[in-house]
Amino acid sequence: SNSPVLVVSPPPSLSSPLDNAFNYQAVSSDPPVFALSSLIFTQSINHHYSTPLPEVDEMFPWLHGIHEDNFSQRAFLDPLHRFRQEIPANGREKYEHDLQSHKNVPNQAHGLLLYDDNTSDIQIAYNSGDDTIENEMTKETKDDGVPTYSQIYLPQFLELDTRQGISLRNFQIQVTKFACISDVIIYCSESKGDDFEQLIDVARLISQAQINFKQAYSLNQDYKTFVVFDDFATLSALSPHIVSIPLDLDESEYEEHRLRNWDSNLLYHERIEMAMMSSASLIGPNIWLGNTMDFETYGEIERIHQLSVAHKNQNYLSEENLDVLKTRNWTTFIDCRDSVLYTSQAQLDQYIDQTINYLTRSHTSNHEILSLIRIHAPASGTLNMQTLNENDIIYLLKVCKLIYFRSLCGKKQQRINNDKVEETPCGTLIFCNDGYTETSALALCYLIYSRKLTAPEAWLELHVKFRRPFFCFSTDCTLLSMITNVLHNFSPLGLAPDDFYYDRGITRNILHQLVTVPSEPSLGEISDNSWFHKDFDGSFPSRVLPHVYLGSLVHAENIGMLQKLGIKRVLSVGEPTTWSTNANFYAGKISQVLYIDHLQDDGVDLISDSLQQCLEFLDEGYQRGEITLVHCRVGVSRSATVCIAEVMKRLGVGLPRAYLFVRVRRLNVIIQPNLKLMFELVKWEERSRKYGEGWLREVDWHIFCREISIMNKAYI
Repeated sequence: SNSPVLVVSPPPSLSSPLDNAFNYQAVSSDPPVFALSSLIFTQSINHHYSTPLPEVDEMFPWLHGIHEDNFSQRAFLDPLHRFRQEIPANGREKYEHDLQSHKNVPNQAHGLLLYDDNTSDIQIAYNSGDDTIENEMTKETKDDGVPTYSQIYLPQFLELDTRQGISLRNFQIQVTKFACISDVIIYCSESKGDDFEQLIDVARLISQAQINFKQAYSLNQDYKTFVVFDDFATLSALSPHIVSIPLDLDESEYEEHRLRNWDSNLLYHERIEMAMMSSASLIGPNIWLGNTMDFETYGEIERIHQLSVAHKNQNYLSEENLDVLKTRNWTTFIDCRDSVLYTSQAQLDQYIDQTINYLTRSHTSNHEILSLIRIHAPASGTLNMQTLNENDIIYLLKVCKLIYFRSLCGKKQQRINNDKVEETPCGTLIFCNDGYTETSALALCYLIYSRKLTAPEAWLELHVKFRRPFFCFSTDCTLLSMITNVLHNFSPLGLAPDDFYYDRGITRNILHQLVTVPSEPSLGEISDNSWFHKDFDGSFPSRVLPHVYLGSLVHAENIGMLQKLGIKRVLSVGEPTTWSTNANFYAGKISQVLYIDHLQDDGVDLISDSLQQCLEFLDEGYQRGEITLVHCRVGVSRSATVCIAEVMKRLGVGLPRAYLFVRVRRLNVIIQPNLKLMFELVKWEERSRKYGEGWLREVDWHIFCREISIMNKAYI
């Protein structure tokens, strides 16, 4: 089976050890707080992660956040779709009693939150910076005039449900929502003296908040607060599978465990996954496209290599890194970033002249060196036809010319442990921070220039032949189409070296060489590149797996583009294409279409009933060697949910990894399955793991939501 399985210690019994709270030592009686041993602590965690979460319809719409003051949200999320139409303000009262609110707390839900005093502020569990409880002072006292603890402190869980507007992606409130319906365990092994007393006070506050919440909403569940005092060494020895990062690790071991830890810092994992996905790859002879990490890593390898050469009998590099130096041999670095000062044209001219001299004169000396250079070039989206001038075009031409010349050079390298000097081709790295956005326009420009490709051909070459992920803006399409003639006129392709070096200098007065973007073909006219000039916004759908693309309805409507990408099947999730009912139109172009009806991105409709059908459709394409485009309207919610499930099944990974895998490959479009769809994926993962060994969830719901919220804040 391809179902993801996380093997840990055997699952506990059907009842939770925390059900017998009053069998444990009480460190506070009013409100009650209980002490747990490491053994019971471990058993409780095993039980929680081996017990399914409540079903979707038990938790929604409550998890969405449906504050009683937010009538719009409550009406929109009505499971029966009764109130989607505009309701007059004076008619709201008669509908109010039919709608759920934040007071409809799921009565059967019983979660578990862990709170570590060494890594958290005085807040419940992990709350992404939002206080989970608040205190209210009261002057009430007992009859004898001595106030009780609960009378001095009347803590209550914060109500963070939005009070205005409709929101289906309230990931930031999920810790607070689950804190209300969970047992809480505080781990405080390092607390002593005043710190210990402070932690007990926090535990009592949480316990009292649980009591107050139960009374306020008439719940039949008892939620309790516990503390664990055993030291970390005892806990690690007893249950290493619940320890994310052990103590006493060196730097490399720490990073290894950090990479394997998926219950926190998904933003870190996202950056690692992004760097791996967009790592340097060839887009032409000796020309590489990559990211900032490639640039920094290569610089460190080169530094260590020079140290090894200086100490002839010492080789400080692995064979793998030596191979990197030999095969890449980067001497030119093109840094594409927005809002930086570009390298001047005078400096570019100097670099070009130096490179021509290197190529045209005899250079047999072992001591002759081609210097390393780094230039700053325009980023994608920064040049457009409204502001384009002659200097901009000349600048692009000179950058392309420099890249081409440098790729023809050889660099002399001294080998370690001997005096032998070898000459290997010089490489150029075009890079930006993410490796797929700011470099794209220049990479495409160079392909048009060096190969005399049309703009559509360059787009396809970069994506299909070189299999490079990249993102472009619609302005880049217009710009590169307009300057294609100029790039061709100064292209080195087919020219003798002498002609290119001396007679093809870049001159001014070239604006007259610009061409207009070809118009759309008339009805019935066939154009091989019509896909590029009609409803193409600059970027292809995202290649998630070799047999699966993720895109939008606009992508699905562009059959010409689908053909160019080799896509033969279309899975329409909730959004049909205009051509899907006309079999004669797509005959011979698209082999199979599946439309999933009655599935809106509204936080109400369920995808669970259709998910298996979608996965079977994708598997059929996989078995036949046919590529499938999965799309909804925008390609971020419903279709992304299907792709996440496919990655989980196909690669055998858990939900957090599959989510990041798809999120990173969607490039500049942030996938955002709504809360209900994400919860359905959690339940689907539980069912997939049900017959395996160990836990049903790799990461708990509220922790996963916290991490998604943190990642989104970095971009939104």
